[in-house]
Amino acid sequence: MGARQAGEQDALTDVVAQRAFHLVYQPIVHLDSGDVAGVEALCRFTDGTPPERRFQEAEKLGLAPDLDLGIIDLVLEQLPQLPGGYVSINLSPSTLLDARLGERLLADGVPASRIVIEVTEHARITDYDRAQELVDALRASGMRLAVDDAGAGYSTFRHVLRLRPDMIKMDRSITQNIDGDTARRALATALVIFAGELGATVVAEGVETDAEVLALRRAGIHRAQGYVMARPAALPLGPITYEPVPMSELLELPAIAPDLPSPTTSDADAAIWAHRLLASVGGIAGVLAMLNDRLAAIGEERYQGLVGTAQRQAHSVEGALRALVQGLPPHVVERVEPPPAPAMKESQQRPAGRPQPEPDGDADVDDPVQDRARRRLNAAAESVSAAQAELEDTVSLCRAAGITWEEIAAALGMTRQGVSKRFGKGRLG
Repeated sequence: MGARQAGEQDALTDVVAQRAFHLVYQPIVHLDSGDVAGVEALCRFTDGTPPERRFQEAEKLGLAPDLDLGIIDLVLEQLPQLPGGYVSINLSPSTLLDARLGERLLADGVPASRIVIEVTEHARITDYDRAQELVDALRASGMRLAVDDAGAGYSTFRHVLRLRPDMIKMDRSITQNIDGDTARRALATALVIFAGELGATVVAEGVETDAEVLALRRAGIHRAQGYVMARPAALPLGPITYEPVPMSELLELPAIAPDLPSPTTSDADAAIWAHRLLASVGGIAGVLAMLNDRLAAIGEERYQGLVGTAQRQAHSVEGALRALVQGLPPHVVERVEPPPAPAMKESQQRPAGRPQPEPDGDADVDDPVQDRARRRLNAAAESVSAAQAELEDTVSLCRAAGITWEEIAAALGMTRQGVSKRFGKGRLG
């Protein structure tokens, strides 16, 4: 070991021994409610050395476990002063291979349910089997695992695939300007779906604007941290100022860009508009997830009714829009989407159980105008069916809430006898 490296090692050993560092904490917030889910512990060094540089030095000199364990000790001391929820602690990969980590975190009195250990996708784990063994022991006690920096740079999701974390932290490189970048929104949505398959929760990092928050919520991400919610701060932590936007704004369709013509201008513009609307259907999935979070508050029966209605509406909207796109002339569709699938038969295009019309001998079955008209008619029929189903669910929910048949009849412009006869045999009737 050279003199310079020996000096760096001595200096870092002194930092650990003297605790020449302090901690700040950044809240991790539920975007739909504004509640604090937990905090991330971030280390700051007394001499002003950038944290990333200090941790790289510690890893290079083999002192990363000593530094991490010193940070863990300080977190455990300060835990009673932290708000409710969990505290996420960043660990170097070499610390996951150190037996002292288990001894420290599995000791008596450590509130396991409040601890999340976090490892970055950027750092290489040299022995996954040993790391997995320790991680399994920690998780068996009630602790959770998070993988940081997912989707950043050359991230390969190797830790995610090998360790199957409870949380996946989406890197700020995806979060930044997500409201104005279709590719970032698509990647965020894909990460939510991927995490759902693993049973993990996605946390967005580096959120700095209200527009980014809105885009994240529409992508189905419900937890985030960033300056727009709260900056890292030393204890005691004050209240956060973040307030979620109303549900009505969340469900609002994306505004038409100033340079996008009206959908009635031409078939090509209508196709572009339809595709924009199709993209917004994903927002309904986010609302369903929020309803799921609130299941205990709204009750099982009402929850099932609301979810069923939303699902039918989503299917109806998506079906109608796809029918619109497919019903446009082929040369238009080819300009706005990949080559179309083989044409469906007429029987496949109509809702099941709907009688097929007799062909008109004078009609040209290949006429694109007539084909569009048929598709639009089918889409309208599907919409009517969906609306009828929604009305039935709504009446059932009203009855469950104690609303009288007289009130329902007055709202629908029907007689009491007619309403009770039509809807009285519903599942809640």
